[in-house]
Amino acid sequence: MDKNALEFMKWKFPGTNVGSLRGHLAKTGVGESIVESRMKNLSFSQRSCVIFAALTFVPPHLLIMDEPTNFLDLDSVDSLIKAVNKFKGGLVVVTHNRDFLKRTVSSFLSIIPGAFLEFSTMKDAERATYSFISALESGQHVDVKNAIMDNRGGGAVHTEQEQAMRAARLTAQQQKAKAEVEAAEAEKLRVEALAQEKEKARLAKLAALKDDWVAGDACWAPTKGGKWVPVVVVRNTSMGVTCKTESGEVMMTDAKKLRQESPETSGSKPAPAAGGGGSRGASGAAKSTGRGGARGGAQGAKTAAGGNGGGRGGRGGAAARGGRK
Repeated sequence: MDKNALEFMKWKFPGTNVGSLRGHLAKTGVGESIVESRMKNLSFSQRSCVIFAALTFVPPHLLIMDEPTNFLDLDSVDSLIKAVNKFKGGLVVVTHNRDFLKRTVSSFLSIIPGAFLEFSTMKDAERATYSFISALESGQHVDVKNAIMDNRGGGAVHTEQEQAMRAARLTAQQQKAKAEVEAAEAEKLRVEALAQEKEKARLAKLAALKDDWVAGDACWAPTKGGKWVPVVVVRNTSMGVTCKTESGEVMMTDAKKLRQESPETSGSKPAPAAGGGGSRGASGAAKSTGRGGARGGAQGAKTAAGGNGGGRGGRGGAAARGGRK
């Protein structure tokens, strides 16, 4: 009691910035005029403000309010509602202010002997707590003198049958809550499994893409009409891949657009494999720059067996390389 409010806060929270302590005290009504007055010289209400400042300096995880709107005007109640709704922790409120409850809470509790029930609406909670609510709602006469004694939520004599009914209702509520949690967990697992399948398919699609094509590789290429045709790679450069179709047409496309299997056939029909000599012939055509090498390479690529043409293409290519030297 010999400490002033600021010294008390410094003792409660050592090492804390003094400016923060002063600011928090001011928020609770302990201003500059009394912040350095000894606690024993403060009024009881002023001491309560200092204690409240100490209680609220570290934000709590749970607020328990008992009739918080008592003695507050309408503006103060509105301010309290806004502050409560901004609070990110848990809140337990006991109040007769129905408007305060409706604007601040998400569930309503009915606490009676033998049962602790949770409801989503205030009416359901009231019906479970007060036995005369249904009579009032239906316009029946209510004996005020006996209302409390007959009420299941206070002063009434509860039979074993009533207790059993309440216990069964509580059990059903708990089972429902458990089923909801299990259903939510199952849905979460289903969504995760679906996401994993999609990711697996995406990775498989990426793995199917190939860009390191070499001369002689057989693959499938897309045409302007949207169809896929079998082709043989002639050369692969930074500008694209030059391919030749079965009809002898030469085309260039992006390396990543080529496929090892035909996307149009359900059985993923493989592209036609190039013959050994034919591959060598195509290679000769790709490497040769001389006139003879080009003719030999083209002839090797067109030859089905690929033997003689491929050989001439290879020789032509070798002669061309010698010519560059």
